Amino acid sequence: MGENKSELIYKGNTFLENLIHLFKGYDIIVSSNDKDFKKIDKVRYTEDLYKNIGPISGILEILKASKYEYNFITGVDMQNINLDFVNYLKSYISSDYYIFSVKSNNNIHPIGAIYSKKMVPTLEKYIHDENYKLKELLKEPFSKIIDLKYSIFNDNILYNVNTKEEYYKLINNNIISICGRKNSGKTTFIEKLIYILKEKGYKVCAIKHDGHDFNIDNKTDTGKFFNAGADSVAIFSNRKYMMIENKKINIEFLLNRLKEFDLIVIEGLKDSDFDKYEIVRFKNSTEIITRKPLKGIVTDIEDFSNKYENVFKLSDIDNFANYIIEHYISPKQLV
Repeated sequence: MGENKSELIYKGNTFLENLIHLFKGYDIIVSSNDKDFKKIDKVRYTEDLYKNIGPISGILEILKASKYEYNFITGVDMQNINLDFVNYLKSYISSDYYIFSVKSNNNIHPIGAIYSKKMVPTLEKYIHDENYKLKELLKEPFSKIIDLKYSIFNDNILYNVNTKEEYYKLINNNIISICGRKNSGKTTFIEKLIYILKEKGYKVCAIKHDGHDFNIDNKTDTGKFFNAGADSVAIFSNRKYMMIENKKINIEFLLNRLKEFDLIVIEGLKDSDFDKYEIVRFKNSTEIITRKPLKGIVTDIEDFSNKYENVFKLSDIDNFANYIIEHYISPKQLV
C-alpha cells in the first residue's frame, strides 16, 4: 500500500492499537523492521534477522522470542480477528501437530494461525534452503488444517488489507442503508434494530438522510440562534451534545468522523453504493425503488421469498439483527 499498515486508522484507533487492546493481558510480541515504528508500552518487539523474505522471517523471530509453546500469529491488518476465533483454534491443539491453520473456500491461511515454538528449526531450514513460501509449510504432516465451514465463523474473520480499495472496504463494511417508500416503516424498523443491538452491547450510529431539507425548531434556543443566521450552533450537557452547521456536506464527510461505531445505519440513500435493505409492505407498495446493490428485502409479503436471495420477515427483527451482526459488525470481544 506504500504506507505503514500498523498506523492505519480503524474505529478510532490504529490497526496495532486495536490488536493490542484485543489481546491485553497476553504476552504480545510485535515484529517490525521499520526504524520509525511507533512503539507502544508493555509490548515486546522483534526485528527480522533475515530481511526481505516475507513473513516467514517475522514468524521465526517471534517464536524465538516467545516464552510459550504455542503462539497465535496474526497480521496487523487482520482487524476482524477476535478471541473467540483464537480459542476455537486452541481447541485443536495437540502434540501431533506444530501448526494449526484454517481453510476457507479452499484457501489455506498461514497467518491467523497457531505455531508451536518447535517450528523454529524447521523455519530456519526453510530459510536456509531459500524456501520462503509459508503455504509450503502447511503441506507438511505437522500442519493441522481446520475447515472454517464447520465452524461458526465466516471468511470475514480472516479479512486482511493489502490495497487502498481493501482498506476502504474494511472501514465501510459496517454500514447499511435501510430504504423504502414513504410510510413503509423505516424509522420504526431502525428503532427496533438499534434497541436489539444496544441490548447486545454494540455501539450504533444512526444517520437520517433528508432528500429535501429539514428545519430547526424555532421554539428552542438553539433553533433561534440557527434561524437568526448563525453558521454553527451547538448544545451540550454532561451526557450528550448536538451540533448543527449551515453548510453542504456529503455522506463521506460524516463517515470520516464516525469511526468508533460497530454499526452505522443510514435511513435512506436508496441510490448509494452502500449495502441496502428495502422495506416492502403490502399495504404500502410492492414496487422496489432501491438501486443495486440491494442486499435484501424486509417484508410482510410471502411472495418475495422466490425473487431475492435474502428475504426477512418484517415481524422477525431478531433474525435480521442476528444476520447484520454476522455479516457487518466486525467480530469483537464484548467487555
